[in-house]
Amino acid sequence: MDIKRNAVLLLFILSFLAGCTEQQPVNRLASLPDDNFNFIIANDLGRNGYYLQKPVAETMGNLAETVDIEFVAAAGDVHHFEGVRSVDDPLWMTNYELVYAHPELMIDWFAIMGNHEYRGNTQAVIDYSGVSRRWNAPARYYARSFEVEDTASLLVVFVDTTPM
Repeated sequence: MDIKRNAVLLLFILSFLAGCTEQQPVNRLASLPDDNFNFIIANDLGRNGYYLQKPVAETMGNLAETVDIEFVAAAGDVHHFEGVRSVDDPLWMTNYELVYAHPELMIDWFAIMGNHEYRGNTQAVIDYSGVSRRWNAPARYYARSFEVEDTASLLVVFVDTTPM
């Protein structure tokens, strides 16, 4: 079920991006105007590279290369199945660092926790922001503002819904 959800999410993103380009095929996304503000939203990411995680990560990297994304919003469950124990837990390498290693994914990742992080040490998910250059999870609830154009900005609010 989670594999299908990841595939559906990726297809949704690709369809959305294709729809934003006047129904151009995905392989023509490189012709997007330079003033687009693109990012990827992904969740249910971490499974030690299993369950098609590596091909999905490679596709994310290729998409990022094609459309020049600004960041990745990691919307929970980066650490299946039992979360992480600490910032030194090997799962950081096998669920995240080594899998999402495409050069175009070496950008900011803004993360929020999912229910699987709650099976481990949730503070370690926040504290990993001080270990990894690209991992950003400053709190359980936070907001980021991005300048989209000279006269426009985008506010993204990250909400940890698991306790709710």
